[in-house]
Amino acid sequence: MRLRTNFALAVGLLATLLWSPIVHAEPSVYPTGVTRYDPAKAYNIFVLFSGGDQKTHLIDMDGTEVHVWDHLGFPGGLIDPALTGGKRGHVILWLSMMTGSQTGAIPGLPLGYKNKVLGELDWDGSVVWQWGDTAPGGGAQQHHDWSRLPNGNTLVLSALSRSIPGFALPQQLDDVIYEVTPKAT
Repeated sequence: MRLRTNFALAVGLLATLLWSPIVHAEPSVYPTGVTRYDPAKAYNIFVLFSGGDQKTHLIDMDGTEVHVWDHLGFPGGLIDPALTGGKRGHVILWLSMMTGSQTGAIPGLPLGYKNKVLGELDWDGSVVWQWGDTAPGGGAQQHHDWSRLPNGNTLVLSALSRSIPGFALPQQLDDVIYEVTPKAT
């Protein structure tokens, strides 16, 4: 009888141990994209990203949303407070997109090249600086990178649609880098 009781107890304990991780498993994929965070293996920082909802999100390492700006960034990025007079929470994002004939003669222009106006927003979402309407080609067409310089100017990697002699298509997409002053609008 004692052997049968010990065997039943061992089977019950084994079943509990095997079943426990399944029943108590926490989700590993969250709506904000965080899958796993091990504080012993990663810095406890914030992550800024633009989502499919066309907004830019600031989350902590647990996936908790700290703040959201109602604009897309490609990429979105925080500006170093040393370059904003000590003000925190300033970001550079896309303020508007080119549509229809504004996108030029490049067929199938990808989303990454349709940025019309690039701008600096403060924590509350107010526009501090913007550039694009006066850009060559009628829009910023910023893609992949930008950098705020210590002198206050902003380097912007952009696309420019232009004619190149000898090419079959009337317009070609070319990369350019603009250095834009803080007074740009």
